[in-house]
Amino acid sequence: MPFPETVKGVRKFVECLVYYHRFIDNFATLAASLYELTDAQLAKKSEFGERKEVV
Repeated sequence: MPFPETVKGVRKFVECLVYYHRFIDNFATLAASLYELTDAQLAKKSEFGERKEVV
């Protein structure tokens, strides 16, 4: 799966991960930064390129 370049791409990636969340210990903690990227207000305030470095 290619690295998501847009907020919509991150949402799709998170949706794929949610299917497997029961098999991943501490999924909510690990996915927190991805959920932040999908927040509409945060996405508008910062450049997506900056944020993806955190992930």
